[in-house]
Amino acid sequence: MRKSHAALLEMIVKGKPLKDILAAVVREVESLLDHVCGSVLLLDEKTALLHNGAAPSLPKEYVSKVDGVPVGPTNGSCGTAAFRREPVYVSDTLENPLWANYVEAVKPHGLRSCWSTPVIGNNNVLLGTFALYSKAVRMPTETEKEIIDMATNIAGIAIDRRRAEERVHYMAHHDPLTGLSNRNLFWGQFRRALHEAKREGRLVAITYLDVDKFKQINDLHGHAAGDDVLRAIAERITKNVRASDIAVRLGGDEFAIIFSNPKRDEAGVMTRLEAIRQAVQEPIAISTGAITVTCSMGTSFYPTDGTTPENLLARADTAMYEAKRAGRDAVKAGPGVGNAA
Repeated sequence: MRKSHAALLEMIVKGKPLKDILAAVVREVESLLDHVCGSVLLLDEKTALLHNGAAPSLPKEYVSKVDGVPVGPTNGSCGTAAFRREPVYVSDTLENPLWANYVEAVKPHGLRSCWSTPVIGNNNVLLGTFALYSKAVRMPTETEKEIIDMATNIAGIAIDRRRAEERVHYMAHHDPLTGLSNRNLFWGQFRRALHEAKREGRLVAITYLDVDKFKQINDLHGHAAGDDVLRAIAERITKNVRASDIAVRLGGDEFAIIFSNPKRDEAGVMTRLEAIRQAVQEPIAISTGAITVTCSMGTSFYPTDGTTPENLLARADTAMYEAKRAGRDAVKAGPGVGNAA
């Protein structure tokens, strides 16, 4: 294992796909030990479920059945090891109570023992588990435990690095206050939406949303209250758009919404924007109580109002200022569409 350690670390440094690195770690362990199959499960932090990261030699049917194992005190070797944050060695999966809910999954494949170790990353963060299966009813030897520990360490380095890269990428493309896409990501998303719309012969709508009198909110209630307002508005926008739509914070109190599949229904987009306008008006909790805010929105449509992201956003911006001049708390659209107040 030590001789291959450098080669595995080189894969990590060169940025090879995580699934390839983890599969290489598992195969290396399998080549060093007799009659074992390895597995790496990755923790989904949002759901607390363990999903397959690599299991090149395990039966696919079994891998599929245990994909999504919850972290818990009696969830097989891996779910329990993740829960306890310590190794769990089970010598007989058919008899051990930790495996009571998984006997039917493991029995057809003759996997009688399972030794699982939690993968712990930087800052003591749980990343997943590394496990070895054997068809023999037995516990691991001390040598096997040492190899498992080394493999777990390498897997942790690889997963940690990939998560760090994902965090950097996320931070570069998302607004830290609201979690929405930011201006950097917006242009690429917008161009992609227009490219697909042109290919498929459909519309795209772009909406520019600006919070009315936002400066007064900051002046009267403080910047912390202003941040609460922006977060609340972002949440309300998100709840009122579809999975195919894109919500963006352009900066300050300015947001954009790309409706990438309005199905040739401009009026339908305006109806959805009216729902967003009304949602924004709902009271927003701040540290001193609650406040009510309004917003002004302007919308343009591809290809009616333009064919480039820059032209369309400029048209939407112009329509938004028309809504401001008309008294705020309104939705205005490009020249080809009826306006709503």
